[in-house]
Order: sequence, then C-alpha cells, then structure tokens
Amino acid sequence: MTAILPISPPFAFLVGVLTILLTLRLWNPVRNYLQQRSAFIKFAKTLPGPRTVPFFGNALMLWETDKTVLTLTRIGREIKASTFRFWLGPALKIVVTDPRDLEIIMMSSKATRKDDVYQLMQPAVVNGLINSEGAIYRAHKKLLTPIINSNIAVNRYAEIFNYQSSILVKRLQEKVGTGEFNMHEHIGFCIGDVAFETLTGMPGTCQSGQPSPFLKLTQEGLHIVCYRMMRPWLYPDIIFSLTNSGRKFSKIVEEAHAYIDQEIIKRINNHKPLHSEDRYNLAVLDYMVDQMMINGDLTVEKIRYEIVTLFVGLFETVEGLCCMILLMIAMHPEVQEKVRAEINSTIKNDYITDVETTNLEYLDMVIKESIRLFPVGPVLPRKITEEMKLSECTVPKGSSIFMLPFATHRDPKHWENPEKFIPERFTFENSRDRHPFAFVPYSGGPRICPGPKYGVVCVKIVIAQILRNFKMSSSMNLETMPIHTHISTRSVNGYHVKLDKVD
Repeated sequence: MTAILPISPPFAFLVGVLTILLTLRLWNPVRNYLQQRSAFIKFAKTLPGPRTVPFFGNALMLWETDKTVLTLTRIGREIKASTFRFWLGPALKIVVTDPRDLEIIMMSSKATRKDDVYQLMQPAVVNGLINSEGAIYRAHKKLLTPIINSNIAVNRYAEIFNYQSSILVKRLQEKVGTGEFNMHEHIGFCIGDVAFETLTGMPGTCQSGQPSPFLKLTQEGLHIVCYRMMRPWLYPDIIFSLTNSGRKFSKIVEEAHAYIDQEIIKRINNHKPLHSEDRYNLAVLDYMVDQMMINGDLTVEKIRYEIVTLFVGLFETVEGLCCMILLMIAMHPEVQEKVRAEINSTIKNDYITDVETTNLEYLDMVIKESIRLFPVGPVLPRKITEEMKLSECTVPKGSSIFMLPFATHRDPKHWENPEKFIPERFTFENSRDRHPFAFVPYSGGPRICPGPKYGVVCVKIVIAQILRNFKMSSSMNLETMPIHTHISTRSVNGYHVKLDKVD
C-alpha cells in the first residue's frame, strides 16, 4: 500500500491563503456576471421576440449570414414590434427600429461604444476608427476628419475622383453595344484606386489589372468577419484559427499588413519637415507619418491599423453605394433623364469641381433614396455602458443594441410606398414633417461617419462622368431583385446594365 506523504503546516497554510485570494479575486467578476446575466434574462422576458432553442438561442435563424438584416426586419414585422429581443447563443441582442429610439441611442454618451462583435475584425484592425472607443476614438477622429472630410481636402481629392472616373469611362466604352454586363468589377476597381490614392498618394493599379492587397482584405476579409459574427462558437480566437476561414483570414491580413508596413517605413525614412499649411495637401499616409514625427503619439502599428480601417470604410461604402445608385438610375429611365439634364445644365467642363457637385440637387435626392432603400450601414450594433430609457422600455447597463436602419428606412409609418424608388420624397416639402432619425444615412451623434462629404462628392463625380457619356438600361427589376447584407446592402445577382452612347 502506497504511503500518503504528510503535508507540512506551512505548505498547507500557503495553499489555504492562495485559495482564499484566488476566490476573492474571482468572486467579484463572477458575481457581476451573474447579476448582469440575471438582469438580462429578466429584461428579455418583457420584450417580444422569436422562440428560442437551447444553447443556440435564435442563432440558427441567422445561419445565412448575408440575410441577417432581412431576417431581423421580417421578425419585427411579424411580431409588429419596433423593439424586440433575440438571443445569439447566450448573448442577448436588442433590436431597435423606432426613430425616436435611434435618436436617443445615437445622441447619447452612454452608447458610443461599439458592440463586442466589432472586435472580431482583429487582427486586421486594432483600435481603428471602426472599433476604437473613448479617448482613442476621439483622438483619431480629431486627427483624421480634417484630412478626409474638410472642404480643403475634398477639393483636392476631386482631382483623384475625376482622373479615376475618366479611366473608368474609357473602360466602359468597350461595353457599349455589347448587351448587359455586371458593372460591379468596373466600379469596384475604380473606387479601389480612388481609395488607394487618397490614402497613399500613389496611383492605384486595380483598373490596370493589378488589385492591391487592401482590395482583397476588403472583399474577402469582410465576408469572413460577417460569417463569424453570426456564429458565437467561432468567437474564441483559438477555435477560429483552426478553421479554414480563420487560416484564410490570417493570410489575407498578413499580406495587407506587410504591404502597408513597408510603405510606412519608407515614408518615415524619407520624411522632411513641412510647413503647417502644407500638411493638408498630403496623402493621408504622409499626413499621419508627419504627425508621428512631430509629436510621437502615433506608431507604425497605429498608422497601419488606421490606413486599413480607412480603406475598408471608404471602399465598402462608396463602391457599394455607387453600384446601387447606377443600377437604380438604369432601372428608372425617367429618373435618369432628370439627372442627366441637371448634370448638363450645371457642369460645363470635362473637369468637375467639388463646388459644382453641390448644385446637383436632384442627384442628391437620388443618392438619398438609394441609401434609404440600401443603407451603407443596415445594422449598427452598440454596447450600452449605463442604463438607458427608450420610448417603451429601460435598457439595462451592458446591453447590446442592434439599431436597424434598414427596417426604419422601409417602415410604412414614416414612408409612403416604402418599397418604391421615389427620389422626390426628399424634397424639402416632403421631408419637413418626417422624424429626422427616420433616415440615418451616416449614423449620427458622436459616432457619425467621419467622411460623408468625401463619399458624396466622389459618388456624384463618378455618376456624372458616366451619365455624360452613356445611356443606361437594365432588365433587372427593383421589386424582384434579391439583396443581401454584409457590412453594406448589396444586390445578390450583381449590377447588370446595358450601355449606349449618349445622342
């Protein structure tokens, strides 16, 4: 029989002390979690929502990632609720569509934190404008907004918009008289080059047949991120890294990071001091390197993450919006003629200035109507840091809220014939009695999009250059066109148009 070795009193005492300390260390977090969990369950019982299944909650209803927003919109309509709950595994999500509540949430300092799902964009982006919060977010937004969205900056970027759209027009000339084609790649390469040159100062190569690693990260990487968002069992990094999607994502991120790191180091080595008035004439990358050399707050890593963030944000929103607007114009000949007439009467030279685009008022309505139907941010997740009173309930601290502009923009309470494409609904007369948060094209409040002016001017110049040269038509139909939602709202079957020369 094996003898049991005695435990010395000092050792037993040490083990006891460590056990007590560990218990005390873990007690508060565990207690706080259980209290919050209890509050969530109690609150969830007060809200309508779909039936759940053990372990998965409602996650199986969202299995098709690209239909998540459509599914949530359908659920809200079926249960006739503007606020309802669903469980993503063990995580409670509160869906909100009422404009009154959107205003409360967007304008509140209690809801400036993005939901935890945004952290799934790591390691592609760490503390970028998309997923940073608090002092880091405010500092980065203060640094970058002037170089992206100021009048001086947009005036300079108009040169890039004109140049790249002129290349696009030349490429589209080859499609005249060839029947319908999917313009998605053509628009994507153009906007990819626009975003690349905006950020790096170097001409993009997408339209000449050499897509950048950034484009691959945006097109393929974001799809993987969205896929992961709706599968809670893939949230742990160690599990995700073992999947094919996880390995593919890591490879894409490594390629993009290596590319931009090389450029950052090159700019650091070639940096020369500048006068303050010259800094707004720099590419974003050069501007950030200059700021790093001046005050030392930035690092190579911080610059890398912000450049990746900006490329993803600029490309995903502007490219998707351009494609959808052009498709809507092709589907609606009467709208197209009005837009073309306005362009011809407003713009006289080949080069279109940013100031001239402000006079394209009907095109502005077309853009707004396209965003209403196909929002660039169809769902906006936030984390509530303090208890918040909404119009019909009080949301507990720590709750995850999914604002759903897609559903708000199609709510018949606020929009007559919401499924129709009617740009005139955005005239002053038709808009003045509408709740201001019934239409939220760029979010709102402290976390409003930092570059709406940049995006709108870019879209207007690209569309104007195309419509000055081509008549567009499409056999696609708005009523039967299937759509899906990842980061933005897209057409499932592409953007098929036919081009003819303008008379």
